[in-house]
Amino acid sequence: MPLVFSHEIDPTTVDLSDFQITTKKGEILYPLFTTFVPSLEQFELRTILLIGQFGDHPDNEPNEVAIVGELKSRDGQNLIGQKIQVIPLIAGPFISYAEYFRFEDSYPYNASGYGADCPLSETTVVVRTVWAGGVRAIDGQELGDRDLNKFKIEMISGSETFTVSPFKIADIDDNDNNIDLCVSEQGIPKSVEVDADTVIDPRGDRNPITKIEILSRW
Repeated sequence: MPLVFSHEIDPTTVDLSDFQITTKKGEILYPLFTTFVPSLEQFELRTILLIGQFGDHPDNEPNEVAIVGELKSRDGQNLIGQKIQVIPLIAGPFISYAEYFRFEDSYPYNASGYGADCPLSETTVVVRTVWAGGVRAIDGQELGDRDLNKFKIEMISGSETFTVSPFKIADIDDNDNNIDLCVSEQGIPKSVEVDADTVIDPRGDRNPITKIEILSRW
């Protein structure tokens, strides 16, 4: 069960006892194993995969996850006491978090191979979408050029508001839940919307229309 945070997590603070799962019938359970795999790239440590027996579908599904230990973000925030409702198993994938950033000298740029970044010379700003779980295009292949127009990014430049689509989709072919949208236009991204039936999750469930505010990384 993937758990997506709004802040990157300090891996040294992760412990099995940090996570308490409550089922629909009130059972209290804990994971047997936790991992960041496959979201292991720098700046992607905000998804923790909880592995274990968390009830049964559909009679006693997991209902809530609470942080009950000293789990901390990379910037030092203590997340104890945070809790969230579990999305039903049959629900389609959606964007849990989105941020934008520009390439800086300190960024660990990956030019090629699995999870390659947006083209350095053509990209003005990157919009990183973090999905509730791993996703692919609805045909089971990686997202690509045929899907570009299904992503709409609202941007602001001065007093002007406009909508663009990415010219490329990056950070793919690495089986994680981070998808980068490469934008060439100048401006500040404010929100991203994805058409219904653009991606599927590992169960084959298709996404509904999903829209979320984009935050600044820096």
